[in-house]
Amino acid sequence: MPLVVNTVCQSNMNRSMAAHLKLQDVQGLQLVSSGVGEKVKIPGDRPDRPNVYDFGTPYSQIEADLRSKDEALYLRNNLIPLVARNKGIKTCPQRFTEVWAGTPCDIIFSFEERVYDTVLEVIQLTESHPAALSRVHVFNLTTNDTKEDAEKGADLSVEFLQDLVDTPDWENHVPELVQRFVDKHRQPLLHCLLVLPDLDPWSQLPRPT
Repeated sequence: MPLVVNTVCQSNMNRSMAAHLKLQDVQGLQLVSSGVGEKVKIPGDRPDRPNVYDFGTPYSQIEADLRSKDEALYLRNNLIPLVARNKGIKTCPQRFTEVWAGTPCDIIFSFEERVYDTVLEVIQLTESHPAALSRVHVFNLTTNDTKEDAEKGADLSVEFLQDLVDTPDWENHVPELVQRFVDKHRQPLLHCLLVLPDLDPWSQLPRPT
């Protein structure tokens, strides 16, 4: 059976979707993606005036809204191409809590430490979990929220998860897989294994100081 991987960022627009797209090329994975924010927020015409949407708003509707507001601006800053890419992957941005409640995930892969902390908190505070799920591995690779950095983060997530699926009995070798990645890229990769329903975190690598 394929491993179910949930890529997570704040709004399910940039980093999680770049990884969702590229990880589709990794055999042995089934992909979902989500965001931990209360709303979907993307840049607006001023730093203090973002475009805000509800999770579940179709990417096609977001694209149409951006075109109606200032097509030239949102083409220039790559927001329209980004949203157009997303609608080719799935219908709409999804909230993490809703995806977690309905989709048993083997691996959650986030791209910001604040998002990683939120994911752990949500899982630990949730009273019920997807049926037949006994544990979940949560990873974080801190990645700046820009188009270029999101692509780099996606490439690194592909490299790590390809190494993982290529490793027989991978769950017994996660610390070595993480350390190999860190040694190669000199970039922290956080990991926590949550055991359900006890939710006792173990095998967590120290946070960088």
